[in-house]
Amino acid sequence: MSLIQKRIVITRALNQCLDFEEKLKNKNAIPLLYHCIQMTLPQNTIALDLAIRQLEQNYFDWLVLTSQNAVQALALKVKILPADLQIAVVGSSTAQAVLSYFNRNIDRVPHMFDADSLAHLFHDEKNQKIFLPQSNLANPNLKNKLEKFGNHVTAPVTYQTIKGTGGINLLEQLARKQIDAITFASPSAVTYFVERFQEEGGNLNTLAGICIACMGHVTKKTAKENGFEVNICSPQHTVEGLIQAMSEYFS
Repeated sequence: MSLIQKRIVITRALNQCLDFEEKLKNKNAIPLLYHCIQMTLPQNTIALDLAIRQLEQNYFDWLVLTSQNAVQALALKVKILPADLQIAVVGSSTAQAVLSYFNRNIDRVPHMFDADSLAHLFHDEKNQKIFLPQSNLANPNLKNKLEKFGNHVTAPVTYQTIKGTGGINLLEQLARKQIDAITFASPSAVTYFVERFQEEGGNLNTLAGICIACMGHVTKKTAKENGFEVNICSPQHTVEGLIQAMSEYFS
């Protein structure tokens, strides 16, 4: 199972690339950064500021986090989380981010690292007050399911996901046939890849024959809707899972 000298495009935001890049290098692969998303704070923070005050006043029973980006954005507003606040996260990477930024361990994490499994952790809960910081592009399904189970969810936009810039000249690398795989870790990365690539003069048909690797089935679904033939779908929402899946594919 080898990724030696495989040239692999990372489409994640700049603040998320380092771990992925280092793990690829450890496999003797060649990571190529092509940032398709970036994170900014929302322009209107009225709802967020109100929710932060409630959080600091120990109003909420649970903090539910769906990504490292949500943790990082929250850390810009909050330095210490209430001691009684319980925390649930979507997966191990988000749990590690909570430990790094807030020095807190996690109370709940689903067996499968996806939003549906995260929601079902609260299937038997009632009347819990849940703080769910989200992106402006967040799928409403998680919030809707938590509320359907009988809980009260506050889900302010905590960060905005916008189109990224910077990285390699992808068109040039493709022309030289120097791309082996393109990775997508989120649906928004797919969406903004298509937008950025086409704005730069790219044609999606030129990607035929290049391995398309997606983290999770939701990302895969978005990729297929955008016309990609997905070769790899890692069921685990982790960098390690995606790298393992690519290693098996290229073997």
